[in-house]
Amino acid sequence: VLNWARTWLAAVSARCGVLPLLYTGPAFWTGLGAEARRTEWGQIPLWIAHYGVAAPDAPLPWGKTGWSAWQWSGSGRVDGVSGDVDRNVLAPGGSLDWLRWR
Repeated sequence: VLNWARTWLAAVSARCGVLPLLYTGPAFWTGLGAEARRTEWGQIPLWIAHYGVAAPDAPLPWGKTGWSAWQWSGSGRVDGVSGDVDRNVLAPGGSLDWLRWR
């Protein structure tokens, strides 16, 4: 999984001119083992999916406050949309640079 992710991130970054976010949940990422805790991964903006908590628990190497976006619910409601939608929040004081398409 990590080799595939590394290859995909490099390809998208080269094609689009921007480093994409890495989307994962804490249990999944931690389950990938020591290789997933390498500092190189911490350079990639993290979009963490962590439901039912007051604040996300981002895994190493990002640490508690190293996330860029937090998906806190998968069962939100939005006017004009039938059915459930994901609910997300950007990191407090975080940069929106990762949203820019180049």
